[in-house]
Amino acid sequence: MHHMITSLRPRPFGNSLCKKPTTNLDELRQRATKFVHMEELRNFRNQVRVDGGIEKSLNEKEGEQQYRRAREGPRGQKFPQYTSLSTNRTRIL
Repeated sequence: MHHMITSLRPRPFGNSLCKKPTTNLDELRQRATKFVHMEELRNFRNQVRVDGGIEKSLNEKEGEQQYRRAREGPRGQKFPQYTSLSTNRTRIL
């Protein structure tokens, strides 16, 4: 049991075992089951966010951008005058 615990990666399950060591394999199995359920739930929530949230978030962003453009009006130069470059643009890039 000691070798298995020391070979775990430093993640929430491994960290919890270091904080409060188990006394037998049954207790270790029960705690591992809880962490497996937590991880599956987290993965499910992330998948639901990605699947259902992409279209909605893209539509919302497009609507916000159109509203912002209409409110701001046409864009012009930020400054009235710019300093000319001392070398050609291809060399700078």
